[in-house]
Amino acid sequence: VDRIAFIDARGQVVTASPEGGDLRRLTSPGRRFALPTWSPDGKSLAFLGASDRDAGVYLMADEAGGPVEAWPADGSGDPFYLYWSPEGDRMGYLIGEDDGVGLRVRRRGESPGPALVKSAALYWDWQADGRSLLVHGLDDQGGGSLAWLNLPAFGAPPKAEAADLRTFSTDPSGFQAPAISFGNRYLAYGTRSRPGESYLTIADRGRYADPV
Repeated sequence: VDRIAFIDARGQVVTASPEGGDLRRLTSPGRRFALPTWSPDGKSLAFLGASDRDAGVYLMADEAGGPVEAWPADGSGDPFYLYWSPEGDRMGYLIGEDDGVGLRVRRRGESPGPALVKSAALYWDWQADGRSLLVHGLDDQGGGSLAWLNLPAFGAPPKAEAADLRTFSTDPSGFQAPAISFGNRYLAYGTRSRPGESYLTIADRGRYADPV
């Protein structure tokens, strides 16, 4: 990507060249936006938007006045974080639910589905092929778990029961964001040692239940 996306003083999404020229204001007043995020191919942007009436996730190309795909919030709260899949064909995002935070995964043009995972807090990383997520969930008591979330196949109904969640650790540390290496061979995550102490673990993924 040879352009920079940012939020201006009016809460609008703007892109610019690396030198600061060729400004393109992609959105219009009426909503305030946040977290503009480029797709992996650099052709599209996703961002969060909210007004006094509604909130949602928005996707569009880097074209002023271009078409916008809107995903209105349908949970009890607003979406507040998003993360493209490595191939840019799916979007993972967090949204407030009645019983915590929900992780939803959706393709462009696809109908919304329920949260695939719910927890007090959620952090995740994508596997390189976009078929699975490494998820760290935290509960209200400070405990948590690490799990593989294998996503439904393309074309399958976006239902929570279609996802396959395989927990492999119930005692991760407060280190919140797990990571998968670029070659998909290693995992990085926090592990509890003694009360108040933790360490960073780098592990061969073969030690744990692999995603399908």
